[in-house]
Amino acid sequence: MHCPRQINRALTCPGTFQKYCLTDARYAMRIPDGVSDEEAGPMMYGGVTAYVACKRSAARPGQWVVLPGAGGGLAHFAIQYAKANGLRIIAIDTGK
Repeated sequence: MHCPRQINRALTCPGTFQKYCLTDARYAMRIPDGVSDEEAGPMMYGGVTAYVACKRSAARPGQWVVLPGAGGGLAHFAIQYAKANGLRIIAIDTGK
């Protein structure tokens, strides 16, 4: 953990196990040309989680949504999705 020359795939050098993995196309998503890995990575994980939560809430434009933990990684995506969908937002966070 404390080795300054430690090599970690996808962290300090490119590559993971993607060349060894297969998946059903129904569970995969094509990343559009021009979208970098750095942009796509968070969207494929936290972004999708927040999007699904907003979608399942069934809130309609003009309605209020409450987003606890608004200073965190998932809530900042949810705030953007909610705003883009015309929702009114109450963002809650306990930090300073």
